[in-house]
Amino acid sequence: FRVVGMDSPTGTIFVRPNKAVGHMLEPSEEGSSTLSSIGNVLTLFVVLERVLAVALPREHETTSVQATVQELCRIGAIWISARDKRHPQNPPKWNRATELQLQQEVMVEDDAAIIRIHSRPPRFPSFSKLQVVSKNDIHGFWVVNKPGGCPSHATVDNGIENVLAVVQQESSLSYATLPQRLDTETTGLLLVATRPSFASYMCQLLASKTKYSQQLEQSSSSNQQEVMVDIKPIAKKYRCLVTVSDENNSNKKELYHQLCRWRDSRHRVTHYLDASSPAPKRFLDTIPDDETPPSEAKKWQLCQLVVTSVSQPYTVCISSGGSSSNYSSAERLCKALWGENQPVVAVVDPKNHPPKYVLQLEIDFWTGRTHQIRGQLSALGAPIVGDALWWCGESK
Repeated sequence: FRVVGMDSPTGTIFVRPNKAVGHMLEPSEEGSSTLSSIGNVLTLFVVLERVLAVALPREHETTSVQATVQELCRIGAIWISARDKRHPQNPPKWNRATELQLQQEVMVEDDAAIIRIHSRPPRFPSFSKLQVVSKNDIHGFWVVNKPGGCPSHATVDNGIENVLAVVQQESSLSYATLPQRLDTETTGLLLVATRPSFASYMCQLLASKTKYSQQLEQSSSSNQQEVMVDIKPIAKKYRCLVTVSDENNSNKKELYHQLCRWRDSRHRVTHYLDASSPAPKRFLDTIPDDETPPSEAKKWQLCQLVVTSVSQPYTVCISSGGSSSNYSSAERLCKALWGENQPVVAVVDPKNHPPKYVLQLEIDFWTGRTHQIRGQLSALGAPIVGDALWWCGESK
């Protein structure tokens, strides 16, 4: 075997077999990593152990390589690509390595075989906080409450710390799938389909929502007042904690009153997403006049949402001096929202250090775009607290 590639930032290592059976990884004179013959049987565990010991020696000065191999395999961070012997004409397929395969002999006759090792997989400890809210075995679905910091599906380098894996492990279900998902950092309810019939039903609802969004976009471009649909087939509502921090107090008040007016009138807040822009993508009120020729028009996507609830604004200030034990409730909230490293300023100096306001909004989707809520709220001047992409220059 030989190491044919390694991505240093992610610690992803690619290993391919040589044409001989029974090889062990060790540095060659040229400095590249190869495998020298040592015996009749070569297990996958031995290959992985030697690969990690040579490719990442510093990371295993204090950590057992054997324990690392077992843990990487347990969470699904090791993949094997090989041809199907029954259909050798097909391209090789990637499959996660199992713990049983660790003790099996590695066959190297297949030149297309590749072992991919994700040596630094992300961990999602909050997956253990997943709660099952309801089960409906008659119609075939579960409702679960997903904690923040837990993926909905498996990631390429972690196959067990996610919603779907937890449901499958904690039940005897022969079938489970997610018709929809939530972002990793989002907390909320998810439907898990436990029967194919319910999964198909949910897909039809989501397809109807997509069709409705397309009709909505067409009506907007043709200046029609309303789409000829009685109700939306399905709705998703999100609660968002947003912050307003503007040098001009009047702008803060106007934004709050504007949100309230939109809530009362069920106004559709509209922006246009520049789908071709790099992250963070642009969300604009109108398409620029110089970017509306036919060749450019397709990249702009209509984004619409409705604000259904607006909480009272809460002022969050930091007062001067004192240890964390002496903080008021507002001060502790501010520290939790914006971090302990924020400079401590005096409340009596609002001119140079304007206070920050937080609001809780409830949002209903009319269109579904990637990061739509985050981008639209930031474009309004009320980014979600802690959003690293659309945080308007804030460090936290």
